Formats: sequence, structure tokens, C-alpha cells
Amino acid sequence: MPPLRNLWRYYPERKGLCTGVVLAFFGLSAVIFNIISNNIINPNSFEPDKITKFYPIEVGKNVPNYFFYCFIITIICGILSVFLVFTYEEEKEEKNINFVEQSSLVNLMTINIYCLFILIYFNLI
Repeated sequence: MPPLRNLWRYYPERKGLCTGVVLAFFGLSAVIFNIISNNIINPNSFEPDKITKFYPIEVGKNVPNYFFYCFIITIICGILSVFLVFTYEEEKEEKNINFVEQSSLVNLMTINIYCLFILIYFNLI
């Protein structure tokens, strides 16, 4: 819901278009990550055993690599999105509040980002 609310704030006259684009990309990302996960986890297209319904051990050994690649893709998308963030200046008639624009590097240098990196790093170990 936050992506939709932010888009509605920036483009109030095109709420339907914004909603359609965001929801389309949510579905498209699921399709893309499904293809990526299948190519990383089961590159040789092994079939499960007919009796136990388990995949061979080679497939299971590829799962940690998949999580690592997902981590890298998420970090890259997060860093790229930081540079695309800008503040929305909303004009208030009663209070006349002016928002201070921050650069993208200031957004990267917060303690929350460092804590997030440390948390993700220790989860990978």
C-alpha cells in the first residue's frame, strides 16, 4: 500500500494508471523471480523422486546460492531506489510547512541502513 499512496500523492489526477502499473509490476516480479529461482536452484531440471517426492541432493545444495543472489539483487535495487527518492513538497495553507530536501547520499548514511546491512550479513552466516 505505501507505493500506491505515494504515487497517488505525486499523481493525484492519474490514480488508476499508477495503481495499474504498480500492481502489474508486482505480478511481473513474481514471474521474473520464479524464472530466476528455477534457473539457480534446479538448472538441470531434475524431476522429484516418484516414491519420496524429494528432489536430488544437488538441487538442495543450490538453495543457499539462491538466497545469496536474492540478497544481492535486493541490495542493488535498494541502493538504486535511494537515488530515485525525492521529497514531495505539499503546500499547506494554514501552516505553510516547507520540507527540506535531502540528497540521496544523506539517505544512505543513516544508522538504520547500517543496522539493516549488519542484520542481513549476520543472517547469511
